[in-house]
Amino acid sequence: MNITYYSSVKMQRQFPLEEALLKLIYNILSIPKMALEVFSRKSFGERYFSPFISVFGIIILAIVPMIFPTTDRYPFSVWQMIGANMSWYLYLAGFTTMCVLRYLEIRHEPSVFDFAKHSLFDGEHQEWFQKLVLSRFGKLTPRLIDIWVEPGFYFLVGVVLVTFQFVFIGVFIILCALCYMLANQISYNQGDHMIMDWIDRLIEAEQFERYFVDNRPTSETKGFKINGRRPVGKKMQQAVAKLATSSTGDLKDKSGQPVDWDWLKKNAFDDEGNPSLNYFNKM
Repeated sequence: MNITYYSSVKMQRQFPLEEALLKLIYNILSIPKMALEVFSRKSFGERYFSPFISVFGIIILAIVPMIFPTTDRYPFSVWQMIGANMSWYLYLAGFTTMCVLRYLEIRHEPSVFDFAKHSLFDGEHQEWFQKLVLSRFGKLTPRLIDIWVEPGFYFLVGVVLVTFQFVFIGVFIILCALCYMLANQISYNQGDHMIMDWIDRLIEAEQFERYFVDNRPTSETKGFKINGRRPVGKKMQQAVAKLATSSTGDLKDKSGQPVDWDWLKKNAFDDEGNPSLNYFNKM
């Protein structure tokens, strides 16, 4: 289908600057997010887990206590600093270990070049997280887990550490948990817009001729309209409509069958009212 009207001509309420800003914020938030997700997730996609960022993070975490020293003994030795921040460096040792394990998984598991895994897969939950956290809840949507449950678990861990006077590492984990939550919220928001773009294109393909040629009101075209002049005469209008959909003709799914619009109305959204990928996996 060659209709790109809503995405290229019609004024949208989501501007390129907003999309670029959200992407920049997500990229920044994904760094502290990595500080936690390597513990509860595994089997990342090849392009999702960055060894470079993990090494950079390890170096930064190693020198943070020296930038904000928790001892007033100057000059202090490395061992004095480690001793004064034992909980911090225990976390750093665990983070380093998890990063190595995640890297080895990517190296040894089937890769994107084997068509075995999406390169941006954000991993699956480890068994300990499934048993300790997720099993205590009922049926949860991936959205609820990613935005609230998983970051919320780490937030509580940070609060507990602060309560037991491990303030330095506790505050760090709380901040990372908040970044985790915001990053996933942005990711799901962008995914919603992507799915709505797909749905809009399906509606455009269905309603283009009804609006452009048959001159139906927007109440009968699901809100689709074109703010422009039509050619004079039905034949020219039909020629334009045919050209607009000429790349694939009638919209079909990947099996070659025409789109079942009645089926789409019932299956485009899941039980929670969120856009469902089930239909689009069929396309």
